[in-house]
This record gives sequence, structure tokens and C-alpha cells, in this order.
Amino acid sequence: MVVFSDLDRSIIYSKRFLGEDKSELEIEIYKNENISYISKKTVKLIKQLQKNIEFIPTTTRNIEQFKRIEFSKYDIDFKYAITSNGGNILVNGQIDSEYKDYINQKLKNSIHIDEIMKLLEEYKNIKGIKKIRKADNIFAYIVVDNKIFDLKYIELFINKIKDLNWETYINGTKIYFLPQELKKSTAIKYICDKFGYKNTFLYNFFVFPLFFPQFLKKTTEHLRTFLF
Repeated sequence: MVVFSDLDRSIIYSKRFLGEDKSELEIEIYKNENISYISKKTVKLIKQLQKNIEFIPTTTRNIEQFKRIEFSKYDIDFKYAITSNGGNILVNGQIDSEYKDYINQKLKNSIHIDEIMKLLEEYKNIKGIKKIRKADNIFAYIVVDNKIFDLKYIELFINKIKDLNWETYINGTKIYFLPQELKKSTAIKYICDKFGYKNTFLYNFFVFPLFFPQFLKKTTEHLRTFLF
């Protein structure tokens, strides 16, 4: 049995989602600052789940961003992880080359990331765009200031890349530009087919973090009944 779960705003969360008891554990440091936290309950429940099932983090984070999360600090290790919105599968921290070849073939249906970056560079001076980034040489995203940025500023770009088989997703202050074939579900199906997982649980992405421990607890109880 296998469980796939998102990370940000699900298992881990930023300062603005800290609970009132302030007992959350620091789990990610970036530029000498604690930027992500995990609750003690979540740590405990993930460990309980891992006794009987494969728990697989599934995230849009690129590999570097994923590896910044210090799960091992709390004795949590994942054999498998899906990163880059399905662009990479990590096995014991290393890229699964077989899957990489597989996904690269699918991505050939969309124009290459380098061409997208050239188009995106034309918008680097647009009001409200703070950063332009390329992730794992697969997809791109921008970080914006929502107080002054308006999506209409890049409307022409969005329409243009749509004709090139790329899609646009908005998540808070980040706007992602992804090849149409780049999906978490592709990596999930690949893992299930390759390792013969028949019973699969998909945690709803962006579960509000303060409720995630309760969510995990209910699933743990369900799995215990199912398994035993």
C-alpha cells in the first residue's frame, strides 16, 4: 500500500501558519532563516504510517528545494519522493534515471524550457515581478508582489505558451509555467505500475496545515483497520 502526500501547506508550513501552542518543529532553513515547520503530531503520525505503508512526498518543489527539508532531523526518511511537479522521482535521494528517460520523452510534446525562458526574459522588468526562475531544467516560475502585480501584464505570454503546449498555474505569490505533460499524476501512476501498488491514497493537495495531523490520524486508524 502507498500514500502520496503534498508537502507545503500540508505536512510542512511557513511561519504564518504556526499554531497557537508554538510547539512546531523547525524543519527548513534558507539563507540562515527558519522558513518551514512541522508539527510534532505530524512527525509522530508519519512514523506510524511508515510502519505498514510507503509514504511518498509529492511536490512541485525542485530537487534542491526538497532536499532543504530536514526530515532526517526527526528520524523520518523516505525511500521515494516525487519532485518537480512529477518531473523527477528520487529513490533514496537519487534521480531515477529510468523514469527520467520516460518523462523526457513525454515532454518532447512541448517546446523546450530554454525557449520559454527566452520569452519570459522579455517580461523581467514588468512591475511586480520579483524573480524569474528555472526549476530542474524542466519548468519555470515567477515570484510576484501581489500588491502591485496584475496577471494582465503577462496575458500575452500566457496565451503564447499555451499554443506551445505549456500551462500556467497560480499559487499565492508564485506563478508556474509547466509543460502540459508535466503532472504529478504521471509520476504517481509510474510508481504504482512499476512496484505493483494496488491500494493508493492520494492526500488532497493544500490541506490546511493545522488540520493535517487530524487528517493523518483518521487515515492511520483507517489503515490499521484495513491492514489488521
